[in-house]
Amino acid sequence: MVVVRSAARSGCRFALSGIVAVSLLGGHIIPVAAQCSAPSFAAPVALAIDGEPRELGAGDLTGDGIVDLVVSRNAADAVTVLRGDGKGGFSLATEAATGVAPEGVAVADLTGDGAADVAVANAGSNSVSLLVGDGKGGLRPGPVLEVGQAPTAVIAVDIDRDQRMDLVVANARGGDASVLFGEAEDLWAPAVSVRTGGGSAAVVATDLDGDTTIDFAVPNADDNTVSVVRHDGARGFGSAVNFPVGVMPRSIVAGYFNGDLALDLATANQGSDDVSLLLKEPGGGYTSGTNAAAWLSPTAIAAADIDRDGNLDFVVTNRDAGEISVLVSDGAGGFAAPLRQSAGVAPTGLVVADFNGDAKLDVAVTNPTRGTVSVLLNTCTYIPYRRYLFAVAAAVGAGAVAAILWFWLGRRRKRPGEAAV
Repeated sequence: MVVVRSAARSGCRFALSGIVAVSLLGGHIIPVAAQCSAPSFAAPVALAIDGEPRELGAGDLTGDGIVDLVVSRNAADAVTVLRGDGKGGFSLATEAATGVAPEGVAVADLTGDGAADVAVANAGSNSVSLLVGDGKGGLRPGPVLEVGQAPTAVIAVDIDRDQRMDLVVANARGGDASVLFGEAEDLWAPAVSVRTGGGSAAVVATDLDGDTTIDFAVPNADDNTVSVVRHDGARGFGSAVNFPVGVMPRSIVAGYFNGDLALDLATANQGSDDVSLLLKEPGGGYTSGTNAAAWLSPTAIAAADIDRDGNLDFVVTNRDAGEISVLVSDGAGGFAAPLRQSAGVAPTGLVVADFNGDAKLDVAVTNPTRGTVSVLLNTCTYIPYRRYLFAVAAAVGAGAVAAILWFWLGRRRKRPGEAAV
């Protein structure tokens, strides 16, 4: 799955795309959120994709500034690029061959030429296929990199700070993750194996301990834990530290979930129908937060500000229910009961992004058993703007209002030899 986070941390109370009220007294800028009254989505629009569409990636592969989608097709040993039209619609752009049984997809500039490329985890051939983008939606074959057993997820990030993207791969078998360091355009170092747990189907990579280096974490479905692996600042990693979560965790995401500006983790647990919170402790460990109900069989999770209140909410796929659920955050580590939305049969892969340019985050899921990708556009209704007008009036003050009126009336007054405005 792909996670697109809000630019605002959960401790903030405004969205960067919201209304900005400007106080004329002192020149203060007071951001005020254009908040939604409640999350809602339009009915899903199904796009036919044969070959058992499994996972999704998002990025601008066509160079037009619009979000496109990349779909891994597990039974076809291929990926498909869907070109976004900027209005929420998608059309077929290109297809490219991969290894056997492709699963996870990452979209990033892997070659350093400024164009988006694609990395694909091939569960059936224990490899990662690199597909080089031409900036117009086309993909050409690149290197095929050997990794561990049954790789199912891949993420692109610059781990060693050499200005080149590296890859972290979650392997479903073998009890390890693979790290691939980029050396040059088509040159990659051999995979580094890092011991984790078993049954990993997702990975998140970011600075988890606040030391400015990139760490990673994977959920382990075999023993109901999350393995957190810290980076040593070069090309080495410490031993994994495991933390308990719910039953059969299938997906993982990082974010600021309880307002303390320490990076937390959350997993979607297919076996216990919930989301587990791992809240960051000052000493560097994690403590279990309150598990949030997530309806039936949650298999993928994303953290995003769906209702534009400045807090990261959860979006999860409910495979057995044919739905997605939105768990609205209170900003303090609590989440409301799931708001459910139909999302086609057995939704599996998940991506959250703004597909139609309205500054609201939309959702796309794969439906492998039906051969479709379902797109759900965010239709949340903004809270009436009169609330924000009161905030503006309070900020400006009576004196500033009088100054504005004086200036406006002066402009309206006709002067000799001058036409009235």
